Amino acid sequence: MPAAGEAREFKLMGRTICIANVAGEFSALANECPHRGGPLGQGVLDGDTLICPWHGWQFNAKSGAVVHSPEEKITTFELRIEGDEVFVEDVS
Repeated sequence: MPAAGEAREFKLMGRTICIANVAGEFSALANECPHRGGPLGQGVLDGDTLICPWHGWQFNAKSGAVVHSPEEKITTFELRIEGDEVFVEDVS
């Protein structure tokens, strides 16, 4: 899992997802930026804002909302941690 203030990519069920750690709270999002397909798991977290590494598009790491257009969102997935196990809803 990513350290606080970081995002990382993970392969899950044949798909790559982004998991972000916002101050110890994890969220799972689609890994592809809707602008040009940039890998969000390689982006930077600034507070709760996830910044795409390709063109700088910004997303709320918890809700998936596009910062410049909050009515637009990327897909988010339910994530829960039980002990050492991480569960993410079906992403197929």
